[in-house]
Order: sequence, then structure tokens, then C-alpha cells
Amino acid sequence: MTWSTIDLVFLSDDLSSAVTRCAATDMYGSDHKSIELILDLHLVCNDFVPRPMYRATDWEGYAEHLKGRLEEAAAAWTLHTTESIDGAVTELTGHIQKTLERHTPMSKPSHYAKRWWSPELTELRPEHKHASRKASARNATDTDRADAVAKQRRYFAVIRRQKRRHWREWLEDADMHSVWLANKVVSAPANGGVAETAEEKWLETFFPTPPPADTSDIPNTKPMPLEDVNEAEVEKIIDDLSPFKAPGISSIPNVAIQKAKRVLAPIIVRLANACFRSGYHPNL
Repeated sequence: MTWSTIDLVFLSDDLSSAVTRCAATDMYGSDHKSIELILDLHLVCNDFVPRPMYRATDWEGYAEHLKGRLEEAAAAWTLHTTESIDGAVTELTGHIQKTLERHTPMSKPSHYAKRWWSPELTELRPEHKHASRKASARNATDTDRADAVAKQRRYFAVIRRQKRRHWREWLEDADMHSVWLANKVVSAPANGGVAETAEEKWLETFFPTPPPADTSDIPNTKPMPLEDVNEAEVEKIIDDLSPFKAPGISSIPNVAIQKAKRVLAPIIVRLANACFRSGYHPNL
């Protein structure tokens, strides 16, 4: 047998140092020898951390359970000192977090997960696939083919709707400042082009060094007295929150406050007025 066909191997300079074997082999029984290339690579695998699925939370059970936890706890708060205010805020945050954990299912991480996917699509996909297989069978009828077309149209229409909904929710959560900062990051280097790593670029763009403050033109005036807030004002603010906006360090989404508005509004009023009277902001 004459070996006349040559397999070619292309390798970059960065990968050349990772080669552990590069040799011809006829192990595949083909009419020509192939080249076996083995690279010693250290791949970084993403750790998929389960995320709470707040859209599937049992909100009625959450609100009822939170009410029972807070009735006794809030009655014991004095809120006369900064330490008692900090303690009350910490305890309130803990009760909300623990109640959320109890009533919120966790996602099952997947390498192929799509953020816009919905339970409705999970039901429609097998129906669409089944109808397509039935329509492509040799003994398929016109009714089978029409049913497959209808299910396909519905399936892809729901996909388009979910993608639009996900995009709108992202736009609602993103403010103008963050959008322009993101555009600045991807379109221009930070700090005049001297940032050496991606981390430095993001830090320089989103957290630039602030200039020194000039307070020489600010007259010495007495602070304005703050009036007590009431439950109606607090509930109005809660209603105006974006429900599924990304939560902060407490991991409590706005929707958790909205769904327990009747329980939390009186407590927030007590805490806010205690802070106003003492001139203190809780150490969160």
C-alpha cells in the first residue's frame, strides 16, 4: 500500500507548548494515515450555582409565614439607640431571607439554560416535536401535517414573545447611566488606554477615582427637620419598585417586599422614623 495522502495540522504559537503528542497513526483503518494530536490543556469550567426562582415562589405562603415570624420579633424592638436600629434591620433582613428560602424553589443549573425560557415552552416543545415526527411519517395525513404546522407556529411565537419580554425586563432594570457606562466599556479603553487587564478596565470605568470635593461654596446651614413618614407613603414607594430588578447584597428582590407589603410597611415606617429622629442610617 502506498501512503500518499497527508493530513495537515495547524497550531498556533500559544498552543505549541501544550503539545504532548503529534504523530501519524493508522488506528482508524482508513486508506490513509491520520495525525493524532494530544494537547495538555487546563480548561476552566464554570461552576453553575443554583439560583432562586422567584417567579415560582409561593407568595401567599411566604407572606403568611413572614407575618408570623415578624409579629413577635418586631414587638420587642425598642429602636431608641443606633445599636437597636442596627439589630432590628439585621433581624428583619434575616427573617425575610429565611422565609424566601423556605418558599422559593431553586433552579437546576444547566450549560444550555436560556434565561428567557419558560415553563410554557417546556410543555410546548415536546408537543411540537411529536407533531413534527408524526407529520414526517410515511403514512401521515393532511390533518397531521396541518397540526404540525400549527404547533410549530405556536411554539416559535411563544419563543419570540418570551425573548421580547426578557429584553423589556432587562431594559426596565437598566437605567440610562448603566447603559451608557456599558457602552463606554465596550467601545473605548479605560484610563487613556493604559489598562492592562479586563478587570482593570471595568474597575476604572465603573469605579473611577473621584475628584477632591470642593465645599468652599456651601454655607453653614442647619439641617432641615425631617417629618415622619406614614404607611401610605411607604406603600406607594413599594408599589413603584421594579419587582424583579436584580437584588443587592441582601439577595432580597423587590417582589418579596411587594408581596408582603401589608406586613412590611408598618415595620418600615417604624424603622424609617426612628432613623430620622436619631439622624442615623443603619449599618447594612
